Amino acid sequence: MDDILNDFSVRALTTAIETKLQKYYQYLSQSNRVELYENPKLTRFFSGIPHPFMNVIFCKHLTSFDTIEETVNLSKSRKLPFLCWIGSAAKSADWGTKLHGCGLLAYDQDYACMAADLLSLNDEIIPPTNLTIKPVSDKETLNHWVNSALIGFGLPINSDNVCFDLFIGLGFDAPLQEAPAMGYGISVLHPSDMGRGVYRRIGFNDYGKLSHGLWVEKT
Repeated sequence: MDDILNDFSVRALTTAIETKLQKYYQYLSQSNRVELYENPKLTRFFSGIPHPFMNVIFCKHLTSFDTIEETVNLSKSRKLPFLCWIGSAAKSADWGTKLHGCGLLAYDQDYACMAADLLSLNDEIIPPTNLTIKPVSDKETLNHWVNSALIGFGLPINSDNVCFDLFIGLGFDAPLQEAPAMGYGISVLHPSDMGRGVYRRIGFNDYGKLSHGLWVEKT
């Protein structure tokens, strides 16, 4: 519990949001279907699922760009697209040019970073009467979740078995509402543009953006 964040300053939350993104992929790497490689410059994660969000590299420092080419070559050999996240410590005025030099596409539309005080979440929002929300707690509900995630995130439908095997290897964790009782006070996430309004109504606020690049095999 020593790593629980209690500092709500913008600087601390921005750092925590970037760190949590890396730790999310470390968490996924508990599955035996995942390959994780880390050094002081970058974190690299390969799941084998042919979608950029499931194969990523996180650049930690400006010198990270010197080692991206190796990831590009690995992706080419495995025919896997991947996403490259650019941390604040790796940001520079020419980061887009550096990504292009590595064979990646750089994007101006960055991903939002949001955080919320778990003790101040808006729990008075009334959901539609025909909506039921329940945690994934067994294989049957996990299977439903995987099928929904494939459609919602645009993953190949034929990746259902691989996705199921990946997440079943992680077990079933407690939902967000149980986190305060465990000592956690802050939640962070990276929403899509479609989802930002939903999270704001719950109580999440914006804390900067994460830049990214994309590599896909040319056809």
